[in-house]
Amino acid sequence: MLTPNGKEYAQKIPREELTHVILKLLQAWKEPLSHFNQHIEHHQELPDDSLSKAKQISNMVHELKTGVEKVTEKARFFCIAFIYISYVA
Repeated sequence: MLTPNGKEYAQKIPREELTHVILKLLQAWKEPLSHFNQHIEHHQELPDDSLSKAKQISNMVHELKTGVEKVTEKARFFCIAFIYISYVA
């Protein structure tokens, strides 16, 4: 998966394309984090802090993905509304 190399390049990418890359990256982390969480839950010798931190990271990735999806949906709505208003006017 191609990703922007640096802030300057990321700022030059159209927002829709950058949002798509962000969603793909977040989706790519879903399965590895799930496997990691399952793996560490079976290791009783790990401190509770490690288990808690792993779950916290998984939750943060899920929340970020959900937020980006909502922003994307709103952007699509406003784009459609803008096109409609421009056409009517």
